[in-house]
Formats: sequence, C-alpha cells, structure tokens
Amino acid sequence: MTPILSWPTTRTLRPWQQTAFERWHASAALNFCVEATPGAGKTTFALKCAHFGLTQKTFRHVVIVCPTEHLKIQWMRAAHGVSIQLEPRWDGQAWIAPDMHGIAITYAQAARRPQALAKICKQTPTLVIFDEVHHAGSNLAWGDGLEVAFLDAKQRLLITGTPFRSDDNPIPFIQYIDNVGHSDMTYGYAEALRDSVVRPVVFHTFDGQFAWQGKHEGFSVNAAARLDAVQAANRMRVALGANGGWVKTVLTEAHRKLTDIRNGEHRDAGGLIITKDKEHARQVAKVLYSMTGVEPVIVLSDSNKASQHIKSFAVSQKPWIVAVKMVSEGVDIPRLRVLVYATNVLTKMYFRQSVGRIVRIQAHLKRDQHAHFFMLRLPVLMEHAKEIENAVQHIVDERSKHTEDREFERDEKEPEQLSFDLFQTSSGEASDVVYNGTVIARDAYIQASLFPDVVEPAVIAYKRKTTDPLPELPALTPPETLAIAEQKEKLRVTLRNIVGSYAHRTNVEYRDVYAILKRKFGKSIAKCSVAELEKRIEFLREL
Repeated sequence: MTPILSWPTTRTLRPWQQTAFERWHASAALNFCVEATPGAGKTTFALKCAHFGLTQKTFRHVVIVCPTEHLKIQWMRAAHGVSIQLEPRWDGQAWIAPDMHGIAITYAQAARRPQALAKICKQTPTLVIFDEVHHAGSNLAWGDGLEVAFLDAKQRLLITGTPFRSDDNPIPFIQYIDNVGHSDMTYGYAEALRDSVVRPVVFHTFDGQFAWQGKHEGFSVNAAARLDAVQAANRMRVALGANGGWVKTVLTEAHRKLTDIRNGEHRDAGGLIITKDKEHARQVAKVLYSMTGVEPVIVLSDSNKASQHIKSFAVSQKPWIVAVKMVSEGVDIPRLRVLVYATNVLTKMYFRQSVGRIVRIQAHLKRDQHAHFFMLRLPVLMEHAKEIENAVQHIVDERSKHTEDREFERDEKEPEQLSFDLFQTSSGEASDVVYNGTVIARDAYIQASLFPDVVEPAVIAYKRKTTDPLPELPALTPPETLAIAEQKEKLRVTLRNIVGSYAHRTNVEYRDVYAILKRKFGKSIAKCSVAELEKRIEFLREL
C-alpha cells in the first residue's frame, strides 16, 4: 500500500474541527455523527479522522460515500493533499487496489453493489465516511442497500450540513431519540460566524407582479399572495421565466453587486445562478450574456464534462457560473460571493445547502467579506433566510398541522396541465434585505453600505473590524501533483491510444493487442498500478 505521510503542518485544524476530532477519537461508538454548517470544513475534519486511523493501523481502508460523481473527484483530490489515495472509479468488485487506501463512491453505487462492499468491510477493517448523510434517507432502497453494504464496517463517520429531510424517511445509522436525529457534535452557522469560519450572508429579496391567463380567469399577484398548489406553481413558472421582468431585474442587481465586489479587494470573486432545469439554465445564461456581455460557464447535471467545468471555473477568474444542481451541495468554490436563487425548489434543506456555496471564508481577504444571496420574496424563502442560523434537527414524524403551511415545505413542482393559455408577464422590484435573521428596509441597508459608521448597530449586527487578523485557515485546493488515481487514468488513456495505433499499424483487433499484454504481464489493465501501466506502455512502444 502507498505510504501515508505525516499530517501536513499547513493543515492546522480549526478549533471546532479539533474538538470534533477529539470527541471522535475518544468515542467507542460504531456510528459518530457530526453536523456542521456548510462551509465550516467537514471534509478536513473527516480526512483527519481517516488519516489518523490509517496511520495508527486502526483501519486498513476508507470508503467515502457522497452524493455526486463530481464530489467523488473532489474527495479524491482533497485526500491526496494529505497523502491518502482514493479511487473514484470503483469497478463494483469486492476489492481495493493495493496502491489505494480506499475508494470514493456515490450513494447510488453503494445501493447497487452492497454485497461487494460488504465483502470489503468483512475482509479488512474499514472506516466508512458518509458525506451529506441526509442523502441516505432520500430513497428507501438506498437505505436498505447501505445497511447491507456497511453493516460490518469497523466504524462509520457521518457528516452533514443538513441533518434532516423534507420527507419522512429515516436516515440509516443515525441514532433517533423520540424520533429526533441525534448528532455527536453540532457546529451551527451562528457559531461559525462567531469564529469567522464562514461569511455573513445578506439576503436580497425581490418581489414583483406576476400575471397569467387561466382557462376561466386571469391572475395578477405578488410573491406573498396565497394560492393553491396549481396556481402557486404557475406563479413560480412566470416569475422564473428567463425573459421575464423578475429574472432580468435580479440578474441586473446581482451582476452589479458582483462587479462592485470584483472592483474592490476580491478581484476574482464569482457568482452562481441556480436554475430549475437544463433548458432554464441555458435560457438564463443567454439572458445574462445579452444584458452584461459576460458569457457564463454552464454546468448541467447530466454533462459528462461537468466536473471539469466546475474545476476550471474554481481556479479561473470568470465571473459567473450557471447550474441546475451540480453546484448546489458540497462543491468547493471558495471565491463564490454572490448567488441568484432562480429555482422552484423551496425546501429548507436545498435552500440551506445553496447558501453554503457562498459562505466559505478566504484567508487572504479582509475579515469583512459578506456574501450576497438574491431570491424571490416568497414567505417560505423569507423564513428560511431568517432561520438560517438556527440549529436544524431531523424529525422523522414531523407533520404540519396546517395544510396551508405544508404547501411551502416542498418543491413547487409544475403541474402536468398548467392553466395559462393567453399570456404571462412578470415584473421585478427590490424589496427588503434579510441580514443576521432581521428584515431590514432596503433604504436602511443601502445607507449602511454607504455610511457604515453612522448606522445604528442593530442594522448591521455583525459588522466586523477589518483590522483584526484572520486565523490561518487550511485550504482544500487541489494539489499541484496528480493523485495516483488521476495518474493511472492518464496512463490508461495513453495506453489506449498506443494500442489503437499498434492495432491500426499491424492490422489486428484491439482485443488481440490487449491479449498480448495479458499474456506478457498476467494482469488486467483495470488492476494495474502506475508502474505496471508504464511498463505496458514501454513494451508496446518498443514493438
């Protein structure tokens, strides 16, 4: 197995991470759950636990289970930064390559191949890390598969920024006390803000007048009007129309804010626009370009190059990225400072995860580095914004006593038969600002922005002194060297090209060339180490 180096001296743990690590180390529990606000540094904490366990021989392998394909790559690169080698392209077999310390898989993969994972856990002492573990409760079949796969794990570390779901499915391996999910360590937004671990968030709300013609009557309402499910979905569709007045107004204001930030200290600050679907993302990107001349990066959930687009944007100086769900959870782009919430997903979980994309502190900037969140002035979103600092717990049997309130604790899904036929229009106008859980009149906020020293403290409750030095923070930027898994994938591509060239030159089938390699070296390409792949490449080049 590849040697593991000492924990890097540049990766000093934050106080909450150190406390969580000490609690985990002292715990004999099979399951250990940590709830920490998005942006607090859950990945670094989890890698510290894995690094300690691997170097102390408590574990031989580590398995990372995460929501998306992109996060597998992100985990691989972050782990490589502390000399832990993960394979993100697991082949579904009950083995881990000798040059790897573990694998990174999605929840869907784990649910599809539980027996193979169960065999790995039975064969060697294994630490399983569930990233954003609330996803394990999103599908009953997933939960069953995970319980089979990791029943015999040496230990299970569960980390999340949102330990609840909008449905009633219990989360595997979470301890429930009176139907309430229990965490062994909780680190909320308020604590993280106090410790300067995350940025303060300013929520900019925009109302408007949204009109559409139904089959029997016309509608013209604002964002606060109470509507039935069908008409509420119609309002969302009108409001989020890419060519409508609300979207154009919000994009204009968000771009102005991002430009102001980029013209100041944060020259490479970025903005994220979260849209409702692929076509909507393309339309919004087109409108943004037509209005500002800025061509945004577009990331779609089903794009094969999505991870590469996200990685490239993260290290670039491009202003805007437009996405559906790929960038809403877990993705680490610290330079994001502005977010436009142009989606019809209204659940608290999704909202909170979206906020987490823009709160990551950057140590090289001054302490006063606010993030800005632009959204529709729906009552449910206003409540989410005001409650963002409160600790949230997962309650399995939570039920709303009022059907009217229940309407807002779900996605505003568009009905199959939308009831507008003749026209639909929307207008947008800036409303109030929500800051530190308090609704502030927009005029007061603008005054505070222009004259911060003469405004009442209650208006800007978390005003920071920019002269105070920031603590040194561990960065999780991709290391300059490639992880072993990346090296092997690069060599496999090179080998495929050489095999193709040799097959064409000698007029033989590809499979015949691979058969030659198998007879010569006796191992399949998928199971080769870096050195073994290099030998095969050298062998073919000499033929």
